Amino acid sequence: MERSFIFYMLPAFSLQSFSSAVEVLMLANEVTGREEYGWRVVSADGKPVPSSCKLPVAADTTLLHERSATTLVSSVETTVIVCGDHRCPVHNKSLEAWLRECRNRRTTLVGIGGGSIVLARAGLAEGRRCAIHWELFPAFSELFPGVRPTQCAFECDRDLYTCSGGVAAFDMFLRLVERDQGTSVANRICEKAIAWRARSAGDRQRSPRHSQVKVNHEAVIKIIEQMEANLGDPLGVDSLAVSTGLSRRQIERLFERELGRSPARYYLAGC
Repeated sequence: MERSFIFYMLPAFSLQSFSSAVEVLMLANEVTGREEYGWRVVSADGKPVPSSCKLPVAADTTLLHERSATTLVSSVETTVIVCGDHRCPVHNKSLEAWLRECRNRRTTLVGIGGGSIVLARAGLAEGRRCAIHWELFPAFSELFPGVRPTQCAFECDRDLYTCSGGVAAFDMFLRLVERDQGTSVANRICEKAIAWRARSAGDRQRSPRHSQVKVNHEAVIKIIEQMEANLGDPLGVDSLAVSTGLSRRQIERLFERELGRSPARYYLAGC
């Protein structure tokens, strides 16, 4: 085994994200025919952790034991993942201290969903790009002004990897394996997982909203894109209208015709 992944599970973590990540590692071992990757699960008390869908995942060890093991010298490259969902996790000073210890030992750190908030609280994301779930984006932007949040599927900023959650964890871990094993192995993993397209770092989380609601007017599409890019710091309707060359009144009429609601109501609904 050449690389070890340590998953710290936050309560109500996303089972979809966790299983997507582990599936990539398992398939990488299968494709290469070698035990290239190993993984273990850590919880605060060593007990099973309930996921957001109530299904628990068993832990291999406690946080205290893992912190003690962190001080031991090992030839195996280690990556530590904090796995959450799209909710804001509670503070855990012991967890944050352990993550800082890991960073001091040049351990690669990964945040999935709310796990990125834990990394930011620990002071490990300052000046870095972080992929944040769109539901967490406004609060994250306000809490951590020194971090560079994005609404991308995942981000890779040196030794910090962050993922918005869901199936984006598959995409991010696929890139981690591709970095180690090459494109051919990554492609074979996709074939086995029936994954027809894997996103790259910086790709958006969601399909453009206008493609989902079948909007056809170019001015409305442009305004929706501006709204999505400024969820954390909403713009006024007058500011949004400037780029289109249309008046506020014209924009309001277009939104009523295309979407059945005013621009303000559409914006407040989170696009």
